Amino acid sequence: MRRPDEQSAINSVFEKLKKEGKTPIEDKSIIDNPDCVFEISNLRISADCTNVNLESLLKWSNSTRRFEKGKDYQIEFALEPHYWIRKSIEDKEAKIEKYRKNGNAQEVWLFVHALEVPEFFDCTESTIAIMTDAVRYLNPNFNEVWFIHSQTPAIRLWKKGDPQITNFPDWDTTENNYPFEKIIQFVDTITKDGLTKEVKFGGSFEQISIEPLNPNWKK
Repeated sequence: MRRPDEQSAINSVFEKLKKEGKTPIEDKSIIDNPDCVFEISNLRISADCTNVNLESLLKWSNSTRRFEKGKDYQIEFALEPHYWIRKSIEDKEAKIEKYRKNGNAQEVWLFVHALEVPEFFDCTESTIAIMTDAVRYLNPNFNEVWFIHSQTPAIRLWKKGDPQITNFPDWDTTENNYPFEKIIQFVDTITKDGLTKEVKFGGSFEQISIEPLNPNWKK
């Protein structure tokens, strides 16, 4: 069963492709492993979606904490989109040949999306730049990597053949310069599509501090 956030990510990429003069024709018989199969000018493509959210950050930091229904949280986390895109790719790369075979595809694309509202981070030029450099450093086995955020149209971060860079990009890792965000969220309901959240002010909150993924960061 395709989740609504996955469908929104796919729709966003399709809209961008149409603006580029390409008309994707979807094979609607396949909606899982991979999440989408489509053709562009006789090129058959398997695409899988992966979500970046606060639950992802908890998992990647090896935290045992989990959000619970009906609780208020104040969450502090490092703004590390370059590590989020890296983890997203690494989580999915081992499945590339499975996606290719299941979709009978010539290429495999990855759609990384952050479509929760309210957003837990902004999609700025610097965000996209450091994510793009991270993918160029990784030089993944996907044919294309896209990023979809609720604040912007779909963005192609990388395609096979783009020049590779030799150093993984990073922020200044000193405590005073490393970017942190602090948000307050109320976990309202837990559904099959994940957690529904809203920003809330006032009252008491359970504190969660998510450790940075950068191995060079020190408190």
